[in-house]
Amino acid sequence: VKVTTASGQTDYPVYDLSGRLLSEDDARSNQSSDYVSLNGSLVAIRRASLGGTNWTTAYEHTDALRSPVHETDVNANPTTRGTQWFTPFGEPSNGSYLQGPGYTGHISDAASHLTYAQQRYYDPVLGRFLSADPVQADDKGGDFNRYWYANDNPYRFTHPDGRDVGFAFQNGATVWDAVETIGYLSLSPTFRGEMSQIINSKNHYTLQFDSGNDVKNGYNHDNRTATINPRKGLLVRSTGKIQSAAIGAGHEISHAAEHDRIGTAQMIDNLKTSFTFDGVSPDGKYTFRSGTSREEDRATSMETRMARELGDIARSSYHDELGRVNVASPTSTESCNGPCSTSSGFTLTP
Repeated sequence: VKVTTASGQTDYPVYDLSGRLLSEDDARSNQSSDYVSLNGSLVAIRRASLGGTNWTTAYEHTDALRSPVHETDVNANPTTRGTQWFTPFGEPSNGSYLQGPGYTGHISDAASHLTYAQQRYYDPVLGRFLSADPVQADDKGGDFNRYWYANDNPYRFTHPDGRDVGFAFQNGATVWDAVETIGYLSLSPTFRGEMSQIINSKNHYTLQFDSGNDVKNGYNHDNRTATINPRKGLLVRSTGKIQSAAIGAGHEISHAAEHDRIGTAQMIDNLKTSFTFDGVSPDGKYTFRSGTSREEDRATSMETRMARELGDIARSSYHDELGRVNVASPTSTESCNGPCSTSSGFTLTP
């Protein structure tokens, strides 16, 4: 997007196709900036005067929402930009709006105090976007107010690109749980295909990470939300081994991808469970055995492919399980009793 002031000066931030901020030429401050990111978070900024060749580098320290809150130079000393914290809706806590990446990593305009969230401008004072969400409200009332930021609840939700809510966290689940889960699963070609389906969709999907002890994984086709418990692995009946919580997340995300492919009416039909007549009991009652829906069979087959591609524990069928057990992290295949350490041997490498 190109911003032109009344005096004719321009600010020109440039993004790549994934929405990552690459550079910015700001005539108001006579400064060019190159932005360096890793795994979606800003890590460094190279600056020079417009048309200049004398570049300096500063390193960015971001919070859990990827908002840059502190900046240091190459010698680890704080720069003149200093430290800046943000309120839940994105106002600078000290009231000072700085030009450049701000709340959640989006460009903050120091003159207007607005944030450019790639699709729309956002006012952190009002907690509202200035134009309607291009993703329409669904027929169940979800996203009814199309000017809301993060469903009007930034304590639980984020708004990554100005259109739809991407991730939500409850009951102790953290951004790192999402990073570890998606990073691990992304090593699977099968998962990458499923995730790409919902990333490139025109529909609104939410991945809700919830570490509540009684929270079960599931996919709600009414509001297109996949609930993922990153602290519950699956005990496989046939092997007695534990499948990681991340693989369970892959199962639910596959439901979302299939929903996007076939639509709601067909999804509901595919989720219908069949029943088989099992006979008549000694007391004269008819007995039936519950089967598995076509969609659960399909999602389980995708889950199994992901598990095998990652060297994780696979189950032979949807019913090949003995319930959920506590695990220390989304990628752990070992149970833990009582309070679990959140450390993990899984690391992300660029």
